[in-house]
Amino acid sequence: MGGRCGSTTSVPVLSPRTAPCSRARAVRVVVIEPGLVPAEPAGHITEPAVRDTARTMAGSVRTLRPEDIANAVLYAVAQPGHLAVD
Repeated sequence: MGGRCGSTTSVPVLSPRTAPCSRARAVRVVVIEPGLVPAEPAGHITEPAVRDTARTMAGSVRTLRPEDIANAVLYAVAQPGHLAVD
């Protein structure tokens, strides 16, 4: 879990800082943060009350489908180079 937390925090924080360097090379840096997806595991949570709460919360919100993420990627890459997509 520790590695996932680190990457979950690091990617959105560090990616915008790489964007200025990438612009000179015509590379667009975009972070797509999907939020809750159906594959989000609750099984790794060992505390029963916390696990039940996580499952209840996951069941109460509309999760993203793979095509939702694909549409976000297509949107980001289809924008003109002079437009910042955040």
